[in-house]
Amino acid sequence: MLKKTIPYENTALHEAVRNNHPQVVETLLRANPEFADIANAAGENPLYLAAVREYKEIASKILEICPSPAYIGPNGRTALHEAVISPDADLTGKLLKQKSNLAKEQDNEGWTPLHYASYANHLSIVDMLLEHDKSAAYIGDKDGRHLFM
Repeated sequence: MLKKTIPYENTALHEAVRNNHPQVVETLLRANPEFADIANAAGENPLYLAAVREYKEIASKILEICPSPAYIGPNGRTALHEAVISPDADLTGKLLKQKSNLAKEQDNEGWTPLHYASYANHLSIVDMLLEHDKSAAYIGDKDGRHLFM
C-alpha cells in the first residue's frame, strides 16, 4: 500500500511531503528509508519536493533518516539547487555535508548551485559554496559561459 501510486505517480511519501506532514514523513521513512529514492511522474523525489516547497523540517528528517536519499528533480536540478534558490543556508549546508558533489551538479541549462546563488546575489550562500569547493566556480553553463568572466 505504501508504494502504490495515485495520479502523477506520487507515493504516500510524496503526498505527505507535498501536504507538509513531517510526522507522516518520519513514519513512512522509518518503515522503509528507500521510499526517499522514488521519483514521481514529474521527476520529483521527496527530498527535492521538500526543498522546492521550503519545508525545512521535512528535508532535515529525510536527510537524518535516509542514508543516501535521491537528490535529483526535474530539469536536472537537485535539492541543492532549490535550497540555494530559496535561499536556505541551513539546508544548503546540510546537503553539502551529506553529499558534497552536489555543488558541481549542473541542471539542464548547465547551471550549478553556485550559478543560481551568484545570479540572485545570495552572497552568504555563494561564500558557503565556494568554501566547500572552489573549483565549482570554473564550471561553465551549456553555452560555455563562466561565472567570473
